[in-house]
Amino acid sequence: MADDTAVRLAGVAERLAALGGRDDLAGEYGVASHHFRLQRPAAESAVAEFETSHGVRLPEHYRRFVIEVGDGGAGPGTGLLPLADVCTVEGRPGCWPGHLTRACPYLPGPRYPGWSEELYEDPPGSDQVWLPGTLLVCGGQLQTRLIVTGPACGRLFNVDADHEIVPYVVEDPDFLCWYERWLDEVDEGIHGYWFGEKPPGGEAELVAILDRDPAAHRRARAAHWLWELPSLGFAGRDALRHAAASDPDANVRATIVAAAQGRVNRHGLRTASPDDVARYARSNEGIAVEALAELDRLTLDDLEPDLHGTDVERRRTAATLLAFHLRGAPADRCQAAITRLLDDPDKVVRSRAVLAVRTFGLTHLHPILEAMLTTEPEPWNRHHLRWTLTGPTFGI
Repeated sequence: MADDTAVRLAGVAERLAALGGRDDLAGEYGVASHHFRLQRPAAESAVAEFETSHGVRLPEHYRRFVIEVGDGGAGPGTGLLPLADVCTVEGRPGCWPGHLTRACPYLPGPRYPGWSEELYEDPPGSDQVWLPGTLLVCGGQLQTRLIVTGPACGRLFNVDADHEIVPYVVEDPDFLCWYERWLDEVDEGIHGYWFGEKPPGGEAELVAILDRDPAAHRRARAAHWLWELPSLGFAGRDALRHAAASDPDANVRATIVAAAQGRVNRHGLRTASPDDVARYARSNEGIAVEALAELDRLTLDDLEPDLHGTDVERRRTAATLLAFHLRGAPADRCQAAITRLLDDPDKVVRSRAVLAVRTFGLTHLHPILEAMLTTEPEPWNRHHLRWTLTGPTFGI
């Protein structure tokens, strides 16, 4: 490993000491849990014993951090967990057999779609292994996990333990870069609700992403976090105004406008109206249905082309929005769409339709679901069928 790693690790302790002496940070979330202090480093023999017992080698930057700097303590949220607690089952120390040796499938890129758990994770059950190949680095419900086995070994990702928010692999290439960025952002007064969600950098870097990055998901993420900065200069204001009116991707425009509408506009910035962006979202050949959902302008008419379409990814997205985001649509039309989707050839679309039965309170469709349960080959779908048939309905 490069010699500068030792220098960087030594710098961590110095920077923590400096942050611990600042009174202005004492009231920030999580600081009372760790006071910018790390626990004692772990013995290398203890780390080696952990690796042997789990059949893995820890990513090098994380391994050296635990051995040379500290084993738990100061970190994002309420702090880093010690190595003894990073592999748990239902909050108790210990892992499922083979948990860490199974490869984690998640890769850097946009946040995974809402149905990714059904593609990559075991269905609920006594033998379920959740998020294989990963360690819990910090967090409770909103977790940050380290990938120890798989193609993205050494990377970190955020995920919701309550399964409401699906994985997003953060942009930092390794644990030490991730930790150093946390120190940078604390020092600069940037306190997001979930560390790692923001792209690296401050206003200038976020503006550059919003202006020039070819990936729409990164532009949208940069736009969101420009709003979250404690102060915003002319460049940030101008970039947000320009993107809200002219970004080629409707989702980027919707992110900006929804942020302006949905909170106190701390920066006093005027952007395009939600109706203007909604018209743009409907003006292209493929309606930007996620943008319309973000703006609370989505209708069943917007979803119908994709619900009937041959593009599986768009059909999955439309079925998910039908199940969880559509409000005020005619009940008879929604029922007709849901009934049709229950027979869709795609397993994800079928599962969304099953969940829509529960969301809309369509208990008179339960006989169809009971018949499906006898023939449905997919374990996740059988789980959703049982849950819908036995649990309470919502009826919207």
